[in-house]
Amino acid sequence: MADRSTCKLTIKGLIDKTTWDEIEEMIDVLLAPDECHEDGAYTIFGVNYGDIPHQLDDKLREVGLSYVWTNDGGTGFSPEIYVYDASAKEFEQYAGFDMRLIVMSVEEAEDPEFRTNARRWQDFINSKEGLTIV
Repeated sequence: MADRSTCKLTIKGLIDKTTWDEIEEMIDVLLAPDECHEDGAYTIFGVNYGDIPHQLDDKLREVGLSYVWTNDGGTGFSPEIYVYDASAKEFEQYAGFDMRLIVMSVEEAEDPEFRTNARRWQDFINSKEGLTIV
């Protein structure tokens, strides 16, 4: 099971109930989450290499929802954070720690552009914006 990872999916944005029901069904089928929270957060144990299913990534982007996907790493791969901001249509991937903090190498930390971008995404991860279903 060294290629399995615990992951967390946090969805952010505004969506109608009908579309959300479709996405929630997709999450249940693709991920079978172990913990679900009303605020759009899910914890999933045993995800192969900690990867978000492509179908789910595509659907979230298609309906205009932002998300944060984190994994706690495994044998041969480090913890990672994937973030997608639907309003800016931007995606970024970082090394992670504790499934919520962006980690930088010394070289990355010395790069002002990288630091600025990482700080912006860390603020996005920590923002209080959640999921609103109307």
